[in-house]
Amino acid sequence: MASKPLFLNPWPKGDYSKHSTDLMQPVPRVIYRYMRFSRAQQAIENQELYFSRPEDFNDPFDLHTGLIDHSINPKRAEILASRFYDGNDREGFLIYMESIVQKSKETEEYSRKIFGEDRENAGIGCFTRNPNVTLMWSHYADCHKGICLGFNIDPVNNDPLFLIQPITYLSKIESKSYVEGRAEALYHWVFTKSSVWAYEEEIRAFSKDQNKLIGFDKRCLKEIYFGCRVKQTEIESILALLKQYNYGDVECWQMQIEDSTFDLKRTRIQ
Repeated sequence: MASKPLFLNPWPKGDYSKHSTDLMQPVPRVIYRYMRFSRAQQAIENQELYFSRPEDFNDPFDLHTGLIDHSINPKRAEILASRFYDGNDREGFLIYMESIVQKSKETEEYSRKIFGEDRENAGIGCFTRNPNVTLMWSHYADCHKGICLGFNIDPVNNDPLFLIQPITYLSKIESKSYVEGRAEALYHWVFTKSSVWAYEEEIRAFSKDQNKLIGFDKRCLKEIYFGCRVKQTEIESILALLKQYNYGDVECWQMQIEDSTFDLKRTRIQ
């Protein structure tokens, strides 16, 4: 049965502690996406954000299969047997455990196949905690001619197949056993990247089974930052869209070049 179409909602008052686990980390109330001007314009007009498939990313290591260890050894076979063996006798348990070891190759191949399918179906929305990173403006916002949109999105969105979390950056691939801890391995697989990307301070929105264009509630859009090279006429066109589509109170800023440092500063527009 097809899952209900994903739709992003604003973060309700209070926190999401009732949904939290030991794995979940705090998420900023507002998260930001750097975009080309035309794409930001389309997002505002259509109330949609693009969630990419991992295979379309510039990083081939996104959701890399090497982050999960699918192998079966005697210890892990015992863990699986304790989960699935429904008998009460020790001898039967040991026989069941031995059968898992003997079929370990088939089990590993099946596990890898499932994760390959998950990778193809996944959708990833890339955000950051910081709207003032010069490299991000250069790389993702058309050399400062684009826009950075700030969203307030419920991190769990009342959807078991959706989650927003900060990325953990590592200098080398470290795998986690799927058998020993399924939730931990899945979390590690989705929210781990190479440390070469650490400057992005990524906050990742992950959908297990939906990608491409995802709708959002207008109340999610809280802030807009215009790049320092965005023209005044372009700024006015976005302000007109906000009014036309009844976005309500959205803080708008323009980035400017600091005179004495290699930094950017923001100036309030409205």
